[in-house]
Amino acid sequence: MGRTILGIVLAALAVFFWGFVYRGLSPLPYTSWKHTNGDEAAQAALLEHFPENGTYHVLSPTHDETTLTQLYTKGPVAFVHVTSQPGRPLHDMSPMIKGLLLYILVAAALTPLLGLIPLSLDGIRNQIKISGLMGLVAALLIDLGDVVWWYLSLEWKLHTGIYHMTSWMIMTVVLCQFILPKRNA
Repeated sequence: MGRTILGIVLAALAVFFWGFVYRGLSPLPYTSWKHTNGDEAAQAALLEHFPENGTYHVLSPTHDETTLTQLYTKGPVAFVHVTSQPGRPLHDMSPMIKGLLLYILVAAALTPLLGLIPLSLDGIRNQIKISGLMGLVAALLIDLGDVVWWYLSLEWKLHTGIYHMTSWMIMTVVLCQFILPKRNA
């Protein structure tokens, strides 16, 4: 049990570090983001039209069918995620703590799943291949689903999908070192 808990914590820390490299040091994930014509004016508009933290869909589905049809045709249509109203520190540590706890939870959930994959003569490679395919399926469903259903940018979701897939694989490799039975040499 202690070995499994250690594996879960180390897998979470490995993905946490990978997130720092991929999202913190690399500019690649952010190359798909667009920029406003004026951040201060955009902030003022957000404050005026989006009064509290939450996810807003512009156009509100509360309109009648005729109005919605006209507004959709006219555009623009958007999802707006307001996360820090009225504001927050630039270097807020709470997402880091929550992120590490999330990774621990994911590693704990992945651990029994990996235990269900039968070992073959390939040992850890079999676990990694099957787990990798599960991670790919999850990334396709979630990240490409956001593109299909919510019109999120394909370029942005490819970056997040790559991060999710590689994180899944890193977590799998670390966990397999701790949860698989040792083979006799």
